[in-house]
Amino acid sequence: MQIASVRHTYERPARLARILIALLLLVSNSLVASAAGSADRIDALLARYRELGLFNGSALVADQGQVVMKKGYGLANMEWAIPNTPDTKFRLGSLTKQFTATLIMQLVERAQIDLSAPVTGSRSTTC
Repeated sequence: MQIASVRHTYERPARLARILIALLLLVSNSLVASAAGSADRIDALLARYRELGLFNGSALVADQGQVVMKKGYGLANMEWAIPNTPDTKFRLGSLTKQFTATLIMQLVERAQIDLSAPVTGSRSTTC
């Protein structure tokens, strides 16, 4: 029983990370059309994921530099029943590597950085 509990503890964050990444990609593509109207739909979607036990965290959605939605879902500490807020700090570990790689490749597409250039020559203020 205890081994299954430990395995579940480690599998759940990985599953949530995959769902969060997919959700962020969906949200980022659909936000461009109408950000203000989408805020309610995004909130409803995240609330439903929370109800199903598939999302527990905070979300910030911005469109062209303007915050459209900023809200916490679920509990930050389940033992003490402390809710998530938009300002809750999370221990991310290696989860952000995929986002960093995606952002770097977007800069490459825009010709703002060159992957073959030496690191010492990449001090650009255009980013």
